[in-house]
Amino acid sequence: MGSRIILERLAILIAAAFAINIGSSGTASAMSEAYGAGVLGKRLALIMVAIFTLAGGVLAGGEVVETIGKGVVQ
Repeated sequence: MGSRIILERLAILIAAAFAINIGSSGTASAMSEAYGAGVLGKRLALIMVAIFTLAGGVLAGGEVVETIGKGVVQ
């Protein structure tokens, strides 16, 4: 494997980590109320958090990474 392939894979992993982190930033607080009130069980709350975290990262992560790449991080 060339160094270019390794760097590309590393960049993809870092981008995926950013996207997942960005998508999950508000999910825990939103689900904790439903779980704490007894509306959702722990298992269903965790499944919903996983689904919406992934969806948030996939749907909105790219825009945030673009913004970071435009000058927020020099």
